[in-house]
Amino acid sequence: MKANQPEGFDCPGCAWPDPTHTSSFEFCENGAKAITWESTAKRVGPDFFADHTVAEMWNWTDHELENQGRLTHPLIYDASIDRYQIIEWNEAFRLIGQELNALESPNQAEFYTSVSTAE
Repeated sequence: MKANQPEGFDCPGCAWPDPTHTSSFEFCENGAKAITWESTAKRVGPDFFADHTVAEMWNWTDHELENQGRLTHPLIYDASIDRYQIIEWNEAFRLIGQELNALESPNQAEFYTSVSTAE
């Protein structure tokens, strides 16, 4: 009952934060999907992306994509081969910092995070 709030649970499936926390357990249909996907034990490693192009996955449903599992490594898209490739964490953070520093305002950034541990 304390999944993501000090006094309970708040739906992670929406970008609209509650001004005050009004319930210990509230979520919509999309929030239920987000919680289900976040709590899966399934993991997707770099080998998955070696087997599937972005063009192929573009036609998959959200359920098919999420059913593969949570990412275990940082990835970067390589347009020349239409695949995601593994990169080192330091390089991933460097690229993220470069992109964030290039913004005209911090209000131009949005984030969705997820935690996954590699086995």
